[in-house]
Amino acid sequence: MAPLVSTILKIAALTFVFGQLARLTIFGFNFPLVDIIIICLALTSLLSQRKLLNFSHPWWKFIAYAWVILLINLIIQKSFTLTPVLYLLRLTSLLTIIITSPKITSKNLHFLDLCLISLVIFGLIQYFVWPNLTYLDATDWDPHLNRLVASFFDPTFTAILYLFFLLRLALNPFKTKLIYLSIFFTYLATALTYNRSGFLSLFVVSFFIAKKLSRPTIFIATTITILLTLILLPQKAGEGNRLARTSTITAKIENYRQGLKLFKQSPIFGIGYNTIGLHRPEVKPTSHAKWGFDGSLLNVAITTGLIGLSLFLSGLFFEFKAGNLLSQSLLICLLVHSLFSNSLLFPWTLLYFGLTKYRK
Repeated sequence: MAPLVSTILKIAALTFVFGQLARLTIFGFNFPLVDIIIICLALTSLLSQRKLLNFSHPWWKFIAYAWVILLINLIIQKSFTLTPVLYLLRLTSLLTIIITSPKITSKNLHFLDLCLISLVIFGLIQYFVWPNLTYLDATDWDPHLNRLVASFFDPTFTAILYLFFLLRLALNPFKTKLIYLSIFFTYLATALTYNRSGFLSLFVVSFFIAKKLSRPTIFIATTITILLTLILLPQKAGEGNRLARTSTITAKIENYRQGLKLFKQSPIFGIGYNTIGLHRPEVKPTSHAKWGFDGSLLNVAITTGLIGLSLFLSGLFFEFKAGNLLSQSLLICLLVHSLFSNSLLFPWTLLYFGLTKYRK
């Protein structure tokens, strides 16, 4: 079992490099390769750790509840689409990976680090060589100009992955010249995404780390660095380069308003995970934004109601309480970031957390 898990882990690490470039179309469903890898890793991890399973984890209750509510809602709506089932299968697999904590060797972790470094390098190359990706609009991805999007075609999700890697590097107690160099280029790549929620997440998590370590200079240095970055970032053509833009703020407020309107349909039990797309006929069917709103906890509340949201938050608190400084920092960073995007339910973020979380 161990060699199989190790092989799957290596393939999972490689998906961080290829991102959305590695997509498959099977039986009319188009999805990233990472989805299959996540399911395989969850199954092997579950089988290898079955004797050590922590059944007290609140996420087991959340998983069971989410499946029951989804099936009930699909029966009531007389809907036989597989899309919500596949979304919940992926989330179930991701949470299972985090709960079971698959055994990862130092070699596999180093390989994961190498893959994230490759993602940083690829992102920088894309920014300087292929800055104009407005033509992606034709393939239902958001058009971006003069922003770093890497292989995920999205600066927001790319930024949170870079922040995760940045935190892992910064909290490494064994600093080398290579690590310091990696920190510099990872932060540079993060900045070139022009993702404001990324800057805010880094600001908040630096305060947490500084307080936890009783080193206020960490927060001061991070704040100064962020302010200098905001001043020095090149202002090229493109709306996304304007950090003071208000159009996206207005759009997110409207997005939240629509989400809350849908939440009111079934605030206690939810409409079923993830049936959001079935309730948004006005959104283009092939749009990548059809199945979610700009707020992960909002999405959980809409699809599983207040009951599901409380179980999900209990699981997050359970992980935070049991984690070390890195795990706690990743969760805080992710929670802040997910207030403005669906990054908490983005498969690569939960996968990265599951692969790097603290293991006793």
